[in-house]
Amino acid sequence: MVLPKIGTMKIPVEVGELRKELVKVQQRFQISLPQEGYSFIYKQNVMEDDRSFRWHHVDNGDTIEIFNRSVSGGS
Repeated sequence: MVLPKIGTMKIPVEVGELRKELVKVQQRFQISLPQEGYSFIYKQNVMEDDRSFRWHHVDNGDTIEIFNRSVSGGS
């Protein structure tokens, strides 16, 4: 299980495709996700959507934060 933190609310979702799961969770728990886009942050690093939680070294019980808007690398 991974607990994405949305404000002060933590919602359990199984490790997998987090973005797709959040759409389901959004409706069930009536949470609001940033409409202008969002990125996932884990241990102060932006998570790549096409990489697994294992690749990001996410463990059971860890917290993934949602950051408003897309994050891009600096030049």
